[in-house]
Amino acid sequence: SKEIKESDISLENGVIAKIEKVKKGYPFGEVLDAEGRIVTPGFIDLHIQGAGGADVLDGRRESLEVISRTCARFGTTSFLATTVFRPEGNNHHLEVASENVGSDLGGANLLGIHLEGPFISAAKRGMILPECIFFPSLEILGKILDYSKGKLRMMTIAPEIKGNLKIIGTLVREGIVASFGHSNASYEETLKGMKAGISHVTHLFNAMPSFHHRKPGPLLAIFQAKRVTAQIISDGVHLHPQILRFTYNLLGEDKCILITDGLQAMGLPEGKYIYNGVEYE
Repeated sequence: SKEIKESDISLENGVIAKIEKVKKGYPFGEVLDAEGRIVTPGFIDLHIQGAGGADVLDGRRESLEVISRTCARFGTTSFLATTVFRPEGNNHHLEVASENVGSDLGGANLLGIHLEGPFISAAKRGMILPECIFFPSLEILGKILDYSKGKLRMMTIAPEIKGNLKIIGTLVREGIVASFGHSNASYEETLKGMKAGISHVTHLFNAMPSFHHRKPGPLLAIFQAKRVTAQIISDGVHLHPQILRFTYNLLGEDKCILITDGLQAMGLPEGKYIYNGVEYE
């Protein structure tokens, strides 16, 4: 059912046993009155870089704990630590994140790492610093895999860049999701990326070419794809509300993945914050 109904939910051994009409009195067990609130499964955030004043790039377990607890405050129970690959010798944050996958961080569960780049388009880098963009190389990919110690779950990649189709194939063989994003690809180049193994899209519409009736670009390829899921930043700022509705109607509920793409200011009071040396309000 797609309706939100007033119901009783019974849990047994941490698992939902049944959902039924509201009734008075229970002969056993603890009763928690949610007082008319909406009860849903916990959210899984596939794209969050920081929260509560902490960032995955800090390279500290304490920062991951802050992010974990902040996620839990807003109903997220699991997340991927999203970050970038930095110049050689400066990637301790990947090791720290990988070491804490599955550990008790005090809130949401850390499921693994989502790496934005480094094999992306400089023209569509967004907030990713230029020094965190690299020419495709199996050698660099090998270093990334070493740092992440088997905990890399997803990599955002631009398929139009020479050498990336081979990288995509390697990611798929390693069981890592290849996600289209931060890309300047054409319609045809996007299709080639999907054929190579791309199965996901990083923040749809953002950091990619827009739709044009003579140059449809990646968006048409994504909307036509049968097995590609897409992240959506549904904050009402990154995308117009009617674009959200349009996307939902085209892709359907099973292919739309809501994300925060949260930075360290997420969960903090309104104000001015500095990210990558730039002040934002």
